[in-house]
Amino acid sequence: MYRWAQTILVPVDRNYPRVSQKLGEYAPWFDGCICAIDGAHIKVEVNQEAKADFFNRKGEISINICAIVDMDGRFSYVGAGKAGACHDMAVLKDCQANEWFPHPPTGRYYLADEGYMESQGYMTPFRNTRYHMNDFRGVELEMLEREEKFNYIHSRLRNPLPETIALVKDIAAEYVTDLCIFF
Repeated sequence: MYRWAQTILVPVDRNYPRVSQKLGEYAPWFDGCICAIDGAHIKVEVNQEAKADFFNRKGEISINICAIVDMDGRFSYVGAGKAGACHDMAVLKDCQANEWFPHPPTGRYYLADEGYMESQGYMTPFRNTRYHMNDFRGVELEMLEREEKFNYIHSRLRNPLPETIALVKDIAAEYVTDLCIFF
């Protein structure tokens, strides 16, 4: 499985010489965007001694993975992650230390949600400003403030990511009846 992830789950071109044409209508705000990044929890079973570390914020026992998906819905990277109690940022830090992690090249960046820290190569939404697609239902875009409009587009561009990650969860549930982790 590890070797498969190193050869199959890789960017088409690690240098990202071009950004997706799908972003053209959002120029110049998202000119350097190459992918979206997010964490996801996958339910697991662990031995009794390790359970406390694997309880996530929803009270489920899980691992928190890091996934990067390009604008065409293709996985560029999936990091095995850490115990479910770990924050997305902690998982990202571990993944960044992996030689296979596709760091964004200079001038390019990943769209990240508010669970990540704004830093070079990672664009997060404006804080303390509505962000999620549900927050914008029934709202005329022309009436939005600049930061809200940015967050709306940011959220819209990241919107397919949870659906793509859900596919991985479905596949894991279908083929891995009991994912057990022993520490």
